[in-house]
Amino acid sequence: MTLHMKIDVDTITEAAQRIGIKPEELKAVLERGTAVSYQAGDYLFHESTPRDWLGLLLEGEVDLVHGQFGNRILVGLGQPGAILGEAVMLDDTPHSTSASVRFSTSDRVSMRMTLTTFWASRLRSSVA
Repeated sequence: MTLHMKIDVDTITEAAQRIGIKPEELKAVLERGTAVSYQAGDYLFHESTPRDWLGLLLEGEVDLVHGQFGNRILVGLGQPGAILGEAVMLDDTPHSTSASVRFSTSDRVSMRMTLTTFWASRLRSSVA
């Protein structure tokens, strides 16, 4: 089970267990995504903006911060194997934090449209 950037089975299995889905479901979502690289200081998303994708962090570290206008508080640190933006699969609420790249990072992402289509088709097939 290898993706374009050689995400191993253990990484997918551990990430899937953390968010409560089957490894093959997470693999299917990630295979629809694109490998993207970010530079230190880049933002992956900003607090209060719409959630558009789900990502699996492959390299580097991402600061998760809360607060705007100079009152920022570090609330978490994403490291390789972390899932970012997973709430896109649950609802349409905006990001509750901002995420900025601490070191050079590669992040595997799937756009929301792909996720919406994937999960909607999965739900329809489970009901039929």
